[in-house]
Amino acid sequence: MKINPDSPNAPDRLDPATAPARTEKAFGDTLAANVRQSAGLSDAKPLAGVAGAFSKAEVGDPAKADSIVGRAVHEIVNREFGKMCPPDRELVAAWLGSDPIVREALLKHITSLAS
Repeated sequence: MKINPDSPNAPDRLDPATAPARTEKAFGDTLAANVRQSAGLSDAKPLAGVAGAFSKAEVGDPAKADSIVGRAVHEIVNREFGKMCPPDRELVAAWLGSDPIVREALLKHITSLAS
């Protein structure tokens, strides 16, 4: 079907001068703020507690990486999937903790937050 904007049945075009002014906030910012508020989430940095428990040297130590990733994954799973039954949360945590891409991203994020 071809759309012909010059047809007599086409809707009138809007004049840009009469269009409402844009607001400062983008739709995504407003949506994220409303979701955060309705879910009871704070604006605190995620994983700040895990990062505060380890120094940058400890985060870089491969022997401690499993412990750090485990704590981070459990914090994320408990926060995001708190209503899920405990056995299912453990399965999700084990799956996330064993994913090499997730592990690398978590360690990089915690390193940036660690003191």
